Amino acid sequence: MEPGILKRYSRENLKKREFSCSTFMIYLGVKKRYDMDHHTIVFAKDYRSNVRNIFQDRTLSDDMSFYVQNASITDPTLAPEGKSTIYILVPIGNRLGATDWAQEREPFKQMMLDLVTRRTPMKDLREQIEVERVITPLDWEEKGRIYLGATFNLSHTFAQLLYLRPRNRFEELDNCFLVVGGTHPGSGLPTIYESARISSNLLCRNTASRSRAEQPPGQGSRSAGSIRRVGDRTIRTRGGAAARLPSFLLMGLPAASAPGPDRLHLAQAPSER
Repeated sequence: MEPGILKRYSRENLKKREFSCSTFMIYLGVKKRYDMDHHTIVFAKDYRSNVRNIFQDRTLSDDMSFYVQNASITDPTLAPEGKSTIYILVPIGNRLGATDWAQEREPFKQMMLDLVTRRTPMKDLREQIEVERVITPLDWEEKGRIYLGATFNLSHTFAQLLYLRPRNRFEELDNCFLVVGGTHPGSGLPTIYESARISSNLLCRNTASRSRAEQPPGQGSRSAGSIRRVGDRTIRTRGGAAARLPSFLLMGLPAASAPGPDRLHLAQAPSER
């Protein structure tokens, strides 16, 4: 976007905000099943130093906290019979640090595999690896287009919590709606789902308002529970206004179905007066 269009959220102002840590990810396909819990969190022996290295110094050390997901113990269909999917997540400083990830990618991966084999039951992990994928903070920034590689977006400081985060209806651009961790209400799966619900409702109300404004003169409000076609989808709305929902909001909805007003909450719109 050209400089000068955004004011409150210009690049200069973004640099003044506080951002979360990043993550170093190792995704593995392995040749066996491990008798290990679905979720395992291992804390650094010197946890205080580990936190300081992540959030203040943004440096690496040989004593890292990490999380291991062994999802195949819960759902064996995630991998071929007798095999497993494993992923390892390491909280790490974001791209404000000086780490050269082009140089550190492989050494840090090997160090983390050493740490995992020492501190979990997966003692033979290296010998069992069939496929792998590694994502560094640099990958998050350049390939994932995540600012500073900060995978959890804005930090949850007091000045950046809940309603103090960017609005779901973006203040500086028309017809622009924001969703997930960087906007209201924040990061974490439950709050991300809530962000999606809020943005979806705002988008539907905005679309419904435009639909009413485009009606020819003399056409009043539709009765509650009316049915309208939207592209190749049929929907039922309540509250007097039938919303034109974008097709992506109706993905998975059979073309012939018409959900009742008690089910299609996203299409609720204020009654026309």
